[in-house]
Amino acid sequence: MSNTANIVLDIFILIFVSIVILTSIGILYLIYYHRHQKPIDIPILLLCNTYFAVIITCLLLLDMYAHNLYGNSNENISFDSWWCYARIYLLDVGLCLIYYSYLLQSCFRFFRIILYKYKQLQNFRFMLRFIFIQWVIAFFSMLPLFFYMIFNIYHNIIFV
Repeated sequence: MSNTANIVLDIFILIFVSIVILTSIGILYLIYYHRHQKPIDIPILLLCNTYFAVIITCLLLLDMYAHNLYGNSNENISFDSWWCYARIYLLDVGLCLIYYSYLLQSCFRFFRIILYKYKQLQNFRFMLRFIFIQWVIAFFSMLPLFFYMIFNIYHNIIFV
C-alpha cells in the first residue's frame, strides 16, 4: 500500500512540476516576445532571473522525482551514488538561487524607495553584477554540503 501511495504521489509531483516549468517558460517567452514594445529594465531583469532559477530548480526536481518513481517501481535500485549526491547539491543550489533572487528583488525595491538619492544603486549594470554575485554565492555556499556528502560516501566505502 505504501509503495502505491509513493508512486501516485511521485506522479502528481511530476505533473505539477511540469506545469510550473511550462508556465515559467511561457512567462519568459512573453517577456522576450514583448521586449520590443517595452525594453528590458531592472525589474524585468530581476523577474527573468527568478523565473530562470525556478526553471532550473524544477528541472532538477523533475529529474529527481523521475528517478524516485523508477526506484519505487524497481526495488533493487540503489540511489547511493555520486550522481545522486550531485543532484541534491544542484537542487540545493537551485533553491538557494530562488531565495537569493527574491532577496535581489527586495534589495532593488529598498534601493528605489529608501535610497532613492543613490542612483548608482539603481543602475542596470550594478544589478547585473548583483545577479552574477548571486549565482556565484549560491554555488559556493552549498559546496560544504556537497563535500560533506562526498566525504560520507567515501568514508562509508572505505570503513564498511
